[in-house]
Amino acid sequence: MSALRELAEQLKADDRLCAEDTLKLRREIWPNGAISTEEAELLLEMNDTLARSPEWLDFFVEALCHYMVHQVEPRRHISPENAEWLMARIGSDGHLDTLGEIELVVKILETAHSAPDTLRSFALEEVARVVLTGIGPTRCGSQHRPGQVTAPEAALLRRLLFASGSEWPGAISQAEAELLFRIKDATLDADNHEDWERLFVQGVGNYLMAYGGHDAVDRDEAALLAAFARDSDVRVLGFLGRVGQAAVAARGFRGGANAEPVDREAAERAARAIAADELAWLQARLDEDTARDALEVALLAFLAEESGNLALPR
Repeated sequence: MSALRELAEQLKADDRLCAEDTLKLRREIWPNGAISTEEAELLLEMNDTLARSPEWLDFFVEALCHYMVHQVEPRRHISPENAEWLMARIGSDGHLDTLGEIELVVKILETAHSAPDTLRSFALEEVARVVLTGIGPTRCGSQHRPGQVTAPEAALLRRLLFASGSEWPGAISQAEAELLFRIKDATLDADNHEDWERLFVQGVGNYLMAYGGHDAVDRDEAALLAAFARDSDVRVLGFLGRVGQAAVAARGFRGGANAEPVDREAAERAARAIAADELAWLQARLDEDTARDALEVALLAFLAEESGNLALPR
């Protein structure tokens, strides 16, 4: 550790972190595929204080994600205590100040078998903060415009909302659906990225209709959910049906010889039937303004197509 600390101090003194420096760190820290707690702390410290390169971003995220997911107990699962430690360390000022910090949380959620929803909520709120204020690690130069969803933010929101390693993988919570409404209301007149409307409709529709469950996902289901998270070009109509079918199929016969097989069709029908309390929630969100905007119209069209519910708000 002394040689690594000496290298880190030299880099701090030079106030640089180029590709060659990152390669030296990679060789010093990761010769045996393992990272100690002291080395993880040092990487976090360096990310706080040094100018960064794309090579550093890749190494920082890869190394810390490996440490959190594959080394810290319980392995492949992020405990509430470990999530609190990470959030306190990378969000010491209450915010995620670097792209590496946001990307690290996203990668952990995509890689771990399970993680507390507090970790996903923390990152989602930080991306929303950038959208609403125009200030943050996804913005630079002329992009400092509040009330706009840019391409990096749309991609991060999608990955976070559909990350497999959450307490309820593949499903959107009410709080997350409300966050999407909050972003929508603040960005109606902006030149948003083309995926934003699709993501809003998919996300809110997922909350109202998608099949979900509280079990951690297995490897096959995680791969299915990751594919949906990456695919920003999927047709809006039918999206939730495919997500629900994938989740049901992945969970259908899991749990050993004594497990009860899931009735896939019944589970999908139950999920698609929007309950009275969900309709009341939707009506309240729509009534917060006097007219239906384009995204609300798209959402209602999607829900009508997917659920066949004639009692939807007009």
